[in-house]
Amino acid sequence: MTETIDLADEQALGPLAANAFGDRYFFNLNRHAFAKLGATALFETKFGELLFREDELSVIVGTDSGLLLQYLRSKPLPKGTRYIFIEPDRVLQALRSHDLLGDADERIVCVGLEDWPRMLQKFKAAEYFYIDAVKSVNALCAQDDFIDEYAELSWHVAEVLAQLNWRYSAELGSEAFIARQIANAADNRLPAKLLAKAFGGKTVAILAGGPSLDQALPWVIQHRQQCVVFAVSRISRQLLAAGIEPDFVFSVDPTDLSFDISKEMLNFSEKTVFVCSYHTVPTLVSQWSGTMLYLGARFPWQSDLNSKNLSSAGPTVTNTALNMAYEFGFSQIVLCGVDLCFTRELYPRQRQRRTIGRAAL
Repeated sequence: MTETIDLADEQALGPLAANAFGDRYFFNLNRHAFAKLGATALFETKFGELLFREDELSVIVGTDSGLLLQYLRSKPLPKGTRYIFIEPDRVLQALRSHDLLGDADERIVCVGLEDWPRMLQKFKAAEYFYIDAVKSVNALCAQDDFIDEYAELSWHVAEVLAQLNWRYSAELGSEAFIARQIANAADNRLPAKLLAKAFGGKTVAILAGGPSLDQALPWVIQHRQQCVVFAVSRISRQLLAAGIEPDFVFSVDPTDLSFDISKEMLNFSEKTVFVCSYHTVPTLVSQWSGTMLYLGARFPWQSDLNSKNLSSAGPTVTNTALNMAYEFGFSQIVLCGVDLCFTRELYPRQRQRRTIGRAAL
């Protein structure tokens, strides 16, 4: 049984509750997650060793009412590992007012959306990107998102980390891309050029991870039979929750972070076709059980096995999906969640929505 011991403030996070194990948490954030199992046992079951690898930077969306942060502080932390927790502003304020974050720690911080770029610099994120040691993790409250704020926060964090990773990978040169290309050679069997100009006269809806995707999904569901659906891999979890299975799912990033934010795509059926760059992270490529089309060259050297193929346009997976819509011959392209008009000052401080191409929906 969960005993209500306090009332939450005006921020509507629900009552502050306690379970039989002494864990205190906001009920509306975690509901019954800790009702039958203590936080420590639940975190060890859900996360295992994921958060305890040496020389990694973990960016964690949500703190589970501070319990996940406190759990880490109770453990001996691995050498060289640091943690940045990010909470919506109103949740962060409530956690502080109820003293659920505990004392400050030089290796663990909890900040709001405006402060986390500064913490990336303070924690020397560039050095972690150089060794491919940055990962994005969703706390239990962010996975459940009962307050309807964590999904957008998680998308933003994943997008920023993906952009930073692309930048630092480019600074290092092409070694990482060549290594992935060789690792994927056995799985890269069908070139995407097989579908060149195959969809003349058809309409495609490209689903990306921008804030306006929420508003576009009802339209996608309503018109699902009238269009082909392209989706970037990192929104797979949201599509599964909405009951939408794309016709094509796209991924291009070579890093392990890409797998962390895209692994839900492996739950799509074999009806979905995976379109990936030749250098996409091998853990996605090798585990895909359906049809897969690769972009670019199969090998980084001249070979008869290098079929003529479509190029892997970058720098983002959305750019690649848009380019493939053109190469596949679609006559009409509808953009959903492709939000191109946010200024640095506006996004994502306010939950305002300005969407390019909204008229098309």
